[in-house]
Amino acid sequence: MKKILKKHYIVRDSWIDSAVLWRYKPGSEIDASGTAETIHCAYAIFMAYKRWKNEEYKQVSYSLAKAYVKHGFMLDSNRFLVKNYFNYQTRTLSENTWMINQRPDVLKMIGEENNDLDMVNKANMMYNAIIRAYVKNGFFHEMYDPGIVTMFGFSDNYFSPNGMYKVLSGLDVGKSIYVFNRKPLNEMIKWLQSERNDWSTVYRLEPGGKFVSHSHNGQIFYLSLVEVSTILEAVNELGIKVDRGFYVFLINEWFVPKCRAMIYQNSPYFPLSRAVRAIKEIVDEK
Repeated sequence: MKKILKKHYIVRDSWIDSAVLWRYKPGSEIDASGTAETIHCAYAIFMAYKRWKNEEYKQVSYSLAKAYVKHGFMLDSNRFLVKNYFNYQTRTLSENTWMINQRPDVLKMIGEENNDLDMVNKANMMYNAIIRAYVKNGFFHEMYDPGIVTMFGFSDNYFSPNGMYKVLSGLDVGKSIYVFNRKPLNEMIKWLQSERNDWSTVYRLEPGGKFVSHSHNGQIFYLSLVEVSTILEAVNELGIKVDRGFYVFLINEWFVPKCRAMIYQNSPYFPLSRAVRAIKEIVDEK
């Protein structure tokens, strides 16, 4: 796996070196890196290093984390974010970025392991930028786009497309800053417990300040295995207290049926990986 990653996905470059491609097409020229892909690979390889103490894993994870930081920019003197990608053809970074691409927890972890104070400081400043995107009930604005201010001078440049907020984004972003601030993820889990009969993947914020299920052509898309697995993983891994009835309901009525349904999907790799992580945490918790 390590050889495949180095050969096909990690790009050597004069500016942003050792980033991971956002996609790989045999026979095609590389087009762009992916910050989410780069930091997720860094985290996985770093966890392998912690498990097996292979120094090469430590070095590779550190080089990936440094490439991730190279995608970044300062919003001001105290806030830092990474862009979505670097285009190897135009030699430019993307204009905007998603909050889910920010992983200050991983930066902090790898920076501390390598005594890289600048990386640790970047992690702290990344948290400062993310928390400004927080709305309530565990939801965050999905994006940051510095170009918005050219049209709306009063804007802070955080926004959610079409006023919609994804549960998975809230869970992932909340988990990424949990080591800095537990409130957003705890509020998301608490809110989900209170909304257990009306779970959808996407919500919109009403003018009165209430999040309501978003429907497309009259259809509501209810939580998938990915979101349910992420809730279970967060609750067990981070020790978030929930009502026992809610926990049993989540497993029996949502998780197990969706795991069975996953068997018949054509490409179950993403939900499968989340489900396996959730199962591990469930087993460890028992």
